Amino acid sequence: MKSLHQYGYYKIAAAVPVIKVADVTHNTKEILKLIEMAATENISLLAFPELCLCGASCGDLFWQTALQKTCKQAIMTIAKKTKDLTFPIIIGSPMLHQNRLYNCAVILIKGQVKGLVAKNSLTTEESKYFTSALSAEWDLLDFGQDESAYFDNSLSFYHEDCSFSFTIELGEDYYLPLSPSAINPYLDTQIIVNPCALPATVSSRQKKELRLQELSAKSQSIYLHINAGYGESSTDKIYDGSSCIFENGQLIASNLPFQRENQLLTGIVDLERIATVKSRTNLLKPSDAAIQKVLGSRHCIWYSDKNDHLTEDVINPNSAGQTDKATAAVPSRLEYSPLSPLLPTLAKFPFIPEDAIQLEQNCQEIAEIISSGLIKRLTHIHAKTSVIGISGGLDSTLALLLVALAYQKMGKNLKEIIGVRMPGFGTSGGTYQNSLTLMRLMGISEREVDIKASVIQHLKDIEHPLEQHDTTYENAQARERTQILMDIANQTGGLVIGTGDLSELALGFCTYNGDHMSMYSVNASIPKTLIPYVIRSLGRKYSDPELIAVLQKIIDTPISPELLPPTANQKILQKTEELIGPYALHDFFLYYMLRYGFAPGKIRALAVQAFAGDFSYEEVDKWIKLFYRRFFTHQFKRNCLPDSPLLGSISLFSTFHMPSDALVTLWLSDLENETDYE
Repeated sequence: MKSLHQYGYYKIAAAVPVIKVADVTHNTKEILKLIEMAATENISLLAFPELCLCGASCGDLFWQTALQKTCKQAIMTIAKKTKDLTFPIIIGSPMLHQNRLYNCAVILIKGQVKGLVAKNSLTTEESKYFTSALSAEWDLLDFGQDESAYFDNSLSFYHEDCSFSFTIELGEDYYLPLSPSAINPYLDTQIIVNPCALPATVSSRQKKELRLQELSAKSQSIYLHINAGYGESSTDKIYDGSSCIFENGQLIASNLPFQRENQLLTGIVDLERIATVKSRTNLLKPSDAAIQKVLGSRHCIWYSDKNDHLTEDVINPNSAGQTDKATAAVPSRLEYSPLSPLLPTLAKFPFIPEDAIQLEQNCQEIAEIISSGLIKRLTHIHAKTSVIGISGGLDSTLALLLVALAYQKMGKNLKEIIGVRMPGFGTSGGTYQNSLTLMRLMGISEREVDIKASVIQHLKDIEHPLEQHDTTYENAQARERTQILMDIANQTGGLVIGTGDLSELALGFCTYNGDHMSMYSVNASIPKTLIPYVIRSLGRKYSDPELIAVLQKIIDTPISPELLPPTANQKILQKTEELIGPYALHDFFLYYMLRYGFAPGKIRALAVQAFAGDFSYEEVDKWIKLFYRRFFTHQFKRNCLPDSPLLGSISLFSTFHMPSDALVTLWLSDLENETDYE
């Protein structure tokens, strides 16, 4: 059985207890209840709010010796009770050190106080009671345990196998120029834990979440924020307990504010994704002396999650929350099955934003970027025309709309765009009619060259049987069309516009030196699943209902290369997705392979979860193996492509480099070695 940890996924948690101000005994009991609840959730990290052990609103009571001593005793009590828990626990508490009182996050691991991180940035009110850790030196504190605990204003914690790491950023320390979140892009820590006690004000939660989202993205990290909640003093400030988890700028989980009961917020985070993002960004320069100094002075603490023994009177991870202690043990590693709710369900279409407004903005930006690039190329070479093969399919329709937009922006006559119909053996009545109508309504110049006679002659010349409908038969048509387009471009002083898209390039679903080649390609960064949306967006620029109708017909037409003869009633016989698989799956595979470098087994598991109900495991397995075989086999085509505008981080012609003779063996072996579904 494959462990979720082996896919890079971990569950982390924020716990918001209902406290009583200055009642440390009560608060300790509530904290232990939440720890016991968390122990049944297979988590890897649990964090509580700032100063939750006594309450952040204690005021002058912070100075009371009784409160300070009771808090330290409570820490030791919690440590003793959690001796058999393997996940780190972070608790907010005041701590007296060298006659100075500090606002600390106390880190407990397997019943030991491993470290204390003191707060740096204090409000005017906090400065009355606490000392800023900026003026403190690191030290070792004695808690009467086997090892002394580190005390500092910044500590990083690492699991012994380097798979899991975190650091602490207390309260609003993120405003400091060299805060943990500010320097985290230079570090290998994946999670920033942010215990807070921020009072609620009108619209403060929305503003806070926007700030945390930005911090998570800029720091390239998981950001776990835990805020003080119900039970704090209501003298003037009210605390809402709002907590959230962000992963590299994406919200993973959040809770409801203003709850009057204990809350445990959990979220599955992808540490492999964070590691990939960090590995592709090398920000540290030799000139960054201040950052180099901070990095050189930080302390790293290593820990293990191995449970060496079980003791009585402790929270047992195998029995917490259960009445029958004979119940089977909770595994120390999260395990995955096809129906496991623990595996995150990702969006089926990663290239398509779920927010309709964002999707439309993206489509408009795509059109602006590509049309601007095309304008530059046309003016640079003084092209008199643009030549496009119009099949009546998705790709050529999008290319025509983009070229038309460029010509409109230049104030040029659309008649300088030459659309060429090239019916062949596989051209169906529907696509042929769509191409006729589209060119007429767009007002471009039209040409038609029937390729059948030329291809028949060519096949005779090379002594290929006409009835043998194989690769030679199909590719002869594709190359004949490209030759026609190139010659018309020479004839008219024009530029051949390529129509192949990102998904086709990934699969190598194009004929080498046929539709694979052009003089400038406009679709090469656009995945197949996104193309219908860009077409609709561009179509909204036109008021002609007949044009809108034909664009919708084209979108609804099955994708096909139309190289084999249609049926007797002119229905498309050769459907691309029946040959090479659903583009929805292939775009999913492509995104997570290139964007984050995920292993094939992980991508397959994510696809099974995302497309549950649409595709079976067997179908996903079949198509992902085909995807990898085709991706590697057809790299030689991608190594000689025409210029094309880059639209984002995923590209197969500009930012992606791979040798043509690389072997796919390792990637297929990863799929064969998976045992998730046995």
